[in-house]
Amino acid sequence: VIVNQATVFPNPVIDTFTVQYTSSLAQQAQVSIYDQSGMLITQTAVQLEQGPNQVVLNAERIRNGVYFMVFRPTSTKDHGTTRIVVSR
Repeated sequence: VIVNQATVFPNPVIDTFTVQYTSSLAQQAQVSIYDQSGMLITQTAVQLEQGPNQVVLNAERIRNGVYFMVFRPTSTKDHGTTRIVVSR
C-alpha cells in the first residue's frame, strides 16, 4: 500500500508493520491509527533520516479489525492515509 510516497506492509498486519518512506531531510513524522469511527487508537512520533527509511511499528496491542493509518511528516502539510487490517 502506498501512502503519500510511503509504503506500508504487510497488510493485513499481524504483530508489526513497516512504513517505508524516503525523506528529503532528517525530520520527525507522526503515525496515527484511527478506528472506523474516527477514534484515535494510538499515535507514535518517529525519527526519519534523510534518504530511505524503514520504520517498524508494533500493533500487538491493537485488536483485530479495520483501521486507518495516517502518516504525517513534519516538513510538509501533506499526509497520507491508508486502510490497514489487523488480523491474528
